Amino acid sequence: MKTIFAAIIIASLLAGSTLQANAFGNMVKLNKYKFMQGTKQAADWESFKKEQEEKIKQNDAHIAELRSKKNSAKDKVDAAYNKSIEKLQESNAELRRRITGYQYTNESNWEEFKREFNHDMDELGKALKDLFRGNSN
Repeated sequence: MKTIFAAIIIASLLAGSTLQANAFGNMVKLNKYKFMQGTKQAADWESFKKEQEEKIKQNDAHIAELRSKKNSAKDKVDAAYNKSIEKLQESNAELRRRITGYQYTNESNWEEFKREFNHDMDELGKALKDLFRGNSN
């Protein structure tokens, strides 16, 4: 009985420390955001993030449409087409992870992140259009 009680106490302490670590991590993120609030960077970030999240949703819709219009002429073509769609889906998921996980540190890093993210988003958009155009013929 004492062993079970001790195990419960240890488990609750371990769970509590995990919760505290998560809470601390969230507090640090919140404090960084509060630091930015009211600044041009915060407004720029919110606008940029909202715009990019919408593009990511549009990419998801295009990818779903491409999957539904699959060309079934040859198995080999299907395999290459499916692989292309999977790569596009992975790229879109990576963009989603990057926009969700971004932490503002300073203006130059923010500008670099924005430039690289926009470039990668544009490249994905071009690849989606190319695949869509190739499939609609």
